[in-house]
Amino acid sequence: MKLKHLITATAFTFSIAGGFAINHWYQNTNKFETINTEITMPTGNFDYAKAWEEVKKFDEDRLPKSALAKVREIQQNAESEKNYQQLIKSYIFSIDYVKEVEEDEENLVKSYTIELMKFRELAGTLPTEFKALSYNIIAKFYEEYYNSQRWSIQNRTKLENDTDPDMNTWCTERFEKEVRNVYELSIAESATLINYPIKDFSLLIETDKRQIDTRFRPTLFDYLAWDYLDMNPQFGVASDFTYQDLELVSGNDKFLNFSPKNNETESMDNRRLEIYKML
Repeated sequence: MKLKHLITATAFTFSIAGGFAINHWYQNTNKFETINTEITMPTGNFDYAKAWEEVKKFDEDRLPKSALAKVREIQQNAESEKNYQQLIKSYIFSIDYVKEVEEDEENLVKSYTIELMKFRELAGTLPTEFKALSYNIIAKFYEEYYNSQRWSIQNRTKLENDTDPDMNTWCTERFEKEVRNVYELSIAESATLINYPIKDFSLLIETDKRQIDTRFRPTLFDYLAWDYLDMNPQFGVASDFTYQDLELVSGNDKFLNFSPKNNETESMDNRRLEIYKML
C-alpha cells in the first residue's frame, strides 16, 4: 500500500471516530504573524509591501479605522491591477477590521455580514485557483461565525424556502448547508486545482504556521481538500460504517473500492470517504 494512501486511509478512520478541529485564519494568533506581507507576482505600480507596513503600524497603534481605510486602498489597487492574492488578502483583513471598527454589536454583525457577502460575490468572478481559495476562506469565516453565535443561532426559527443571503437570518440547518456548499465549491474543479503547486500561494498560506507537510499536500487541491475534511463533523448526517470496517485499512485497492451501504448523499462521512479517495 502506498504511503500516501496509507496515511489517507488511517486519517479517515480517525476522522469518523473522533472528528477534526477547525482551523481558522486568525484564531489565537496575531493577524500579522499569520499573513505574509511580502510582495508576490504580479506587481503593478502600487507598493503593496509599504501599504501593508502602514496597516501594521496602524494596527500596533490601535487605530482600526485608519488600518481599514488603508486596507480599502490596497483592495482597490489590487482589483484594478488584477493582483488576486493581494485582493483576497485585503478581504481577509477588511472582514477582520470591520469587527474592530464597529462599537455597536448590531452594527458590527451587520457590517461583518455585508463584508462577507461582498467577498462571496467577488469569489464567483475570480479565476479558478483564486475562486477556490476564496470559497475555502469564506467557509472558514462561516464556521467561525457559527461557532461564536451557536447559542443564538440554535434558537432561530427555521424559515421555509430560505434563500436570504443575510446570515443573520440563518438557522442551524441553513448554516450547515451553506458551509458544506461553499467547501464543495472550493474543490469543485479538482482536475484543474491539482495542477497548481501550493508554494505558488505563499502570500495567503503560511505552511509553517499550520505545520503542513507539503510532501502530502503539494498542490492547491490537496490543501483545499484537507481543509474541507477539517470541517465541523456535526455538519451532515452520519453514515452506516465505522473505523472498524477493515476495508478502510486493508490495502489500496480495497480502500478505493469500499462503498458504504446506505449511499446517503447528505452523509458527511460518505463525502469524506469520497474526498480521501481523491487524495
